[in-house]
Amino acid sequence: MNTTTISRVFRIGFLVAMACVLAMAQGGGGHAARTDPPRDQDAFFGLDKIWDVHLTVARESWRAMYPTGSMRMGLSQRGAYPYVKAQVKVAGHDLAEVGLRFKGNSTFWTTHGTLKRPFKLDFNRHDPKQNFLGLGKLNLQNNATDSSQLRESVSYEGYRACGVPASRCCFARVYLTIPDQFDKEYLGLYTVVEQVDRRFLERHFDGKSGLLMKPEGRVLPYHGAEWSERYVSSYTPKTTFDPALTASVIGFAKAVAELEGDDLKAAINQHLDLDAFLRYVAVTTILVNLDSPLSLAHNYYLAVPESVGRVVWLPWDLNLSLGGFGGGQTDLSIMRPSRTKVFTKTLAVPEFAERYKKIVRECVEGGCSAKSLAVHLAKARKTVTAAIEQEKTRSEAVKNYQDDPGGRGLFRGFSLTRRGASIEDFLKRREESVVAQLDGKSEGRASGGMFGGFGRRTNRGDANLRRLVVRSGVVDLEGSPTLTSDEVQQALTTCFSKLDTDQSGGLKAAEIETEVRRQLKTRGVKIGSFDLAGSRAKKVFARLDGDGDGSVNAKEWLSAYSTETPKWDANKDGKWTAGELEPRR
Repeated sequence: MNTTTISRVFRIGFLVAMACVLAMAQGGGGHAARTDPPRDQDAFFGLDKIWDVHLTVARESWRAMYPTGSMRMGLSQRGAYPYVKAQVKVAGHDLAEVGLRFKGNSTFWTTHGTLKRPFKLDFNRHDPKQNFLGLGKLNLQNNATDSSQLRESVSYEGYRACGVPASRCCFARVYLTIPDQFDKEYLGLYTVVEQVDRRFLERHFDGKSGLLMKPEGRVLPYHGAEWSERYVSSYTPKTTFDPALTASVIGFAKAVAELEGDDLKAAINQHLDLDAFLRYVAVTTILVNLDSPLSLAHNYYLAVPESVGRVVWLPWDLNLSLGGFGGGQTDLSIMRPSRTKVFTKTLAVPEFAERYKKIVRECVEGGCSAKSLAVHLAKARKTVTAAIEQEKTRSEAVKNYQDDPGGRGLFRGFSLTRRGASIEDFLKRREESVVAQLDGKSEGRASGGMFGGFGRRTNRGDANLRRLVVRSGVVDLEGSPTLTSDEVQQALTTCFSKLDTDQSGGLKAAEIETEVRRQLKTRGVKIGSFDLAGSRAKKVFARLDGDGDGSVNAKEWLSAYSTETPKWDANKDGKWTAGELEPRR
């Protein structure tokens, strides 16, 4: 090898080494954003993919995107966010005149005063021929209510792994340019989610479309035998469709609303893709995805694909899945995960219930096992770690946007996820609970209705009363102890004395509130400017103050708890385990 060749090899090696160093510096040990533009959808989506997305929008257009009037946080924001034209660069692909708007509910309202808002991209809104790798729309989810920024992507993987048609995901570092105001400001990490639309149906159902709906309000309301404007308003069709397909929607809604016994069973078999529905319910329950029809009347799609001819359920908006909504609930009942009629009536049919339990076991031992989901979690975490770390370097203008006209900021900083407990820990505990229920060793905890029991009474008694005692420190939950009835009574007496800080023999509202605030602060619960501690303390005090005299004496205290403690004993064996006392720890 001559001197020239050696020199050339050295230079090439040096350049390669420098490129590696720069990539590592950019990625911080995770994945750097991809620079090679993907040629198809398979190359674009995946938990190991993170791309750069650059939004450029005129200043007047940016301001026009904000909702106007008295709109506030609620279940439906239908039609609230105006589209504007924007220039968009996605994964190296330049697209002109893309439709851009805000999206979301809690993820929008909790980010008041920042630029990290959730977005929807509509590639062919202004140019019918334009698309991105054959996709008409993409969603940029800002993960605002999920401190891990991983729940959505991992949950979609769980659905798909268990055979439920569900959106594909990847990640993006999103940048914003507003001429004369911001120049490629880094907004942060986003989860990129595939839109459920006509193209989605065609990809999953033999190349054919059909009737696609995104309902809001009551789950599966029945409005009579004819398809009418009331159905359109409740179910919100998203595609053009053959009117004959509405018969399955009407028939299924009528069955749930009016039929029983064999008539119910026959109608469900006729109008619902039953196995697909049971699979959807199984995964939704295993993942404890309570920000869904299990607890709330939104965050799902209904479809009647032409190739199926019956109703199919599709998941949507999973940022609070994996126990992110309602306090974890690792012991949520698999047979009673919801009080919504469509779930209770279907699972009450013995034949359907048996089919459902087989599907649950298949899922919890397969695509939704703790091991399988942990693999997805690890892959996603490796991809996004550097982008999340990079958020710490964002400009003050991004973190505290002074020109924000949208919302009043009541819920700014709101988070339903708690610090401390890891998703891996949740997955392990959830799998243990599901398997125990399938094996007949536990019944789990039935849903408490709206919000999945979040701050509400359930079949396990008043959760606020239980929290007050268990989290006061009078019971050592480490090592999975089992308490006798006498030990529970002693804990109640000790707790009363501990809370009676002035030793007056009676508990004042302020003493209850002080303890509730201490517990919430210790657990890192954050809910923006809403006074959760004050609200919870008032409920507890009202429940304990039997005679309404403004003070809770020892007799009132023990009397209130005498009706509650038996409810905590889930298996009715006369003993109280750590899991029964504190099921959400």
